[in-house]
Amino acid sequence: MPHIKIRFAKNGSSTIETTGFTGTSCQSASEFIEKALGHTAGDEKTPEFYKETDTHAHLNVEESNE
Repeated sequence: MPHIKIRFAKNGSSTIETTGFTGTSCQSASEFIEKALGHTAGDEKTPEFYKETDTHAHLNVEESNE
């Protein structure tokens, strides 16, 4: 199950760690936290970031009797 960990250091810095996400979904999930905390000093990507996301597309085609 995907989750987000936020660690706060005594010096006031913070670290956001996302696990269980694939592709860029981790960035979308943690974006609101990054905005709330302010300045981003760095971005370290895990191997999960480079995995393809499971995307399912559904297409409904209806025939027209015109």
